[in-house]
Amino acid sequence: MTILIVDDDAQCRVMLVETLESYGIEAFSANNVQTAMPFLILASVDAVLCDGLRGQWISVWREATKREKLFALLSGDPYQIDAACTLGVRAYMKPFDLATILRGLGIDIPEALPDATGYPQ
Repeated sequence: MTILIVDDDAQCRVMLVETLESYGIEAFSANNVQTAMPFLILASVDAVLCDGLRGQWISVWREATKREKLFALLSGDPYQIDAACTLGVRAYMKPFDLATILRGLGIDIPEALPDATGYPQ
């Protein structure tokens, strides 16, 4: 399993990548849409966890959907969450529980996967 993290917050990207890798899930990260697209087009990515990026997440979602990748929106903006849900996108409000998101995408994970804050559940 390989997951692409797209988030303009460096701390969030690092935390997600380190957490996923500590459980044997390969992870790449991108800080914006332009950096994310080559990963979606050229890399063998199975899923995308994408920040709202001030509405730019839609471009990442379209490319991921076109390439039949799993996708989840992670946002602190309730309007983006509502818009995503209207489109049928899996959307999660920040702060989030990483284990819940991965299970929602159908990704098998260890039972003791820490939540987004890095503390065990």
